[in-house]
Amino acid sequence: MAMLRPVRGGFLRPFGCGFFIREFLLGHGPEGSPKIDPDKGACQEDIFYHYKLALHRAYAEDATAWENDERVRAGKGPYTEQEYAERVDWFLQRIPYKLTKCRYHSLVCYTQ
Repeated sequence: MAMLRPVRGGFLRPFGCGFFIREFLLGHGPEGSPKIDPDKGACQEDIFYHYKLALHRAYAEDATAWENDERVRAGKGPYTEQEYAERVDWFLQRIPYKLTKCRYHSLVCYTQ
């Protein structure tokens, strides 16, 4: 059985680690993460934690959007805003921690 691998460039990410770190440390609060004081900065553990949460949120929103598209194709109406938010929360609660991969060591290499 052939193993499916991504083409050159690696696995698909909704946003890059380097972009997230830069925007987070500038205090912009990327992808729904909290805004920090750029003069104080943040420790690597906090950056990693918020990066993983942002990846999980992006994954849950993508899964809900895909599910909503499937509903429309099946002839059902699209989700209301409240239903959409409930489905995003439902997916967030069920995403395993290691589903969206990001190794702490890789993040440390970016931030040094």
